[in-house]
Amino acid sequence: MIGKILGGRYELLELIGVGGMSHVYKARCNLLNRFVAVKILKDEFNEDKEFIKRFYIESQAAASLSSPHIVSVYDVGEEDSIHYIVMEYVEGVTLKEVIKANGVLAWNVALNFSLQILSALECAHKNGIVHRDIKPLNIIVTDDGVLKVTDFGIARAVNNNETKKIDSDVIGSVHYISPEQAKGIMIDARCDIYSLGIVMYEMLTGKLPYDGDNPVSVALMHLSSEPVSIKDLNISVPNELVRIVTKSMQRDVLNRYQSAKEMSAELTEFKKVENLTTKENEDAFVLETIEMVNLARHDAGIELPGRNQRAQRQGAEETIVQRYHDEDEDIPKAKKKKKTSGKSDKTAFWTAIGASTAIVLVVAFLIISTFFPNMKNSKNNDKVYYLTNMEGQNFYEVRDKLEEAGFEIIVNEVQDDSKEEGTILKQSPYGNISVKVGSTVLEFDIVGNDSSGEKISVPRVTNKRKDQAVDELTKAGLTVRVVEEESSTTQAGYVFRQDPIATSIVKKGSEVIVYVSKKDGESETITVPDFVGMEKDAATKKAAELGFTVVIIEKEGSSNIGKVISQSLKKGDDVGEGTTIQLTVAVEKTTPSASPSPTPSATPTATPTATPTATPTATPTATPTPTPSEEPAEPVSNTVVTKSWSVDLPQDKDNATVVAKRDGVVVYQQECDTSSGSVNVAVRGSGTQTVEITVDGQVFINQSVAFN
Repeated sequence: MIGKILGGRYELLELIGVGGMSHVYKARCNLLNRFVAVKILKDEFNEDKEFIKRFYIESQAAASLSSPHIVSVYDVGEEDSIHYIVMEYVEGVTLKEVIKANGVLAWNVALNFSLQILSALECAHKNGIVHRDIKPLNIIVTDDGVLKVTDFGIARAVNNNETKKIDSDVIGSVHYISPEQAKGIMIDARCDIYSLGIVMYEMLTGKLPYDGDNPVSVALMHLSSEPVSIKDLNISVPNELVRIVTKSMQRDVLNRYQSAKEMSAELTEFKKVENLTTKENEDAFVLETIEMVNLARHDAGIELPGRNQRAQRQGAEETIVQRYHDEDEDIPKAKKKKKTSGKSDKTAFWTAIGASTAIVLVVAFLIISTFFPNMKNSKNNDKVYYLTNMEGQNFYEVRDKLEEAGFEIIVNEVQDDSKEEGTILKQSPYGNISVKVGSTVLEFDIVGNDSSGEKISVPRVTNKRKDQAVDELTKAGLTVRVVEEESSTTQAGYVFRQDPIATSIVKKGSEVIVYVSKKDGESETITVPDFVGMEKDAATKKAAELGFTVVIIEKEGSSNIGKVISQSLKKGDDVGEGTTIQLTVAVEKTTPSASPSPTPSATPTATPTATPTATPTATPTATPTPTPSEEPAEPVSNTVVTKSWSVDLPQDKDNATVVAKRDGVVVYQQECDTSSGSVNVAVRGSGTQTVEITVDGQVFINQSVAFN
């Protein structure tokens, strides 16, 4: 097919992708002098009328959509039994490649990515189109950090009378399908919401929520299994973002977001609350995204095209911006070069770029104006530098230039007898991007001259607790230096950056700097002491003075009565001020004993045990409290009595947190499975004390209880 011209204008240049139904070629539109992507139906489907119908449904559906986050469809045709669609040609990598290369994405990046995907879905759903195959492989991240949703190969115009069935061609990847798709029942736009939730989960954790040995087992997991909590895999993700992702992944469509617009509104509000809408944060997001795309290219072994190379492949004249700099610096202006034809980069992916110099100049101006609006008035630390790819060059020949520009440089020496000393083997950032000098640290792996000493790969410790990170690095044979800095995206006490970065090859014994988060205004973290063995009151007082939020849990025992026998936080851990610590205190076992004789005016000695009602005035299973006109009887003894309440659990959610307090002190706290309908909550006490029981923060009872 290479060299064939379709429709008298689309010259096929190279095969760039293969899907379940089609082959995708990079082509040149000779009429408009631009690159396009041409999707051609596979030969084996040419005689299948159903597949051909589906193929044209894709083109008609996608052609009606207009969004900066959807790959555009330009044309559709048939020639010599070749059915084809002409689409926008996008340079970039798939979101799947970005996740694979970067592992866990920073939650603010995942947030921005999700909002772009939702923008595409909102446009599609508004036009009555359900994508039905939202997954990272169908989302392209361009070199400038813009996401585009593609591949409407199984998208259908919504037809409420049509029941969808599962087959390998229709469902796409089973890891991302909604429960209703797995069941083969009728679907609507909410299935895309579910799939996006799976994509968000993968971005935030680096893992799929459901995985199995075969597609059938994975499909069943969508119907019955619960994924591992995001917080268990990535503690740095804010609770509100976890809630939003969890809601989007609800099995019952009625419990999900009912539209892309509704979900987008909540994410946008959360973004405002987290103060991520400032120009500085948006600029940082763009730079971080560009670096992630370059890392994805690098890890996939994909050539990282420079701007000159791109223009050569396009066969057009383009002005290349080599450096952005302050107005007062005397640095040569950007150069203009004549392009020559060259071999197409096989990894370029689906975006059409205008060929005229005027368009490129406008685009370059818009990029500069959008991403760097304050360049002319920037200080030296805000200089923006166009960083080239220097891998293969000699480090000592470029070092002076980089230091003169103001960069901080980290060098890791690697033994490689096949290359000349000083050769740059790897750089980070990887080049061909614009970076801020004051906030960018350049890191190079170069060929060293010292063949002695063992070389090791630096473990990845980001998003891990400080003590865990230090332990892993120490065990790997490295020395560790801890630096505490404020971070708005990472929980206090956890690592948000490391230097050198993970997988760097360094000498055994080299120093690794771990940057540990401390919250805004926090002077120091708290080192958890050993409370075990301390008297309850003394331990409670000490924990409160240190800045902990204290929860006391009582446990029956025969020894160490009144003392702390365990604690929820490990001794020696560093945590943020206000962190909750649970101290478990031993109390006497309850022994059967005869109840004291009541006074003549009191109620009978005991009443039959009964389950209290679920009203706020529920009474425990014990002797009723005296009427308001009576004075509570003084306890005959200090005997500790246990009373219990049957607490109704909400049925509109899977789990609920039940907390019981006695005179303001937490004595019971449990996350309960609501399928049981109710839970029995036991509270021990003596004399008359106030008991409050809450379910997910809602008061179930709050009353004065006579325990004796």
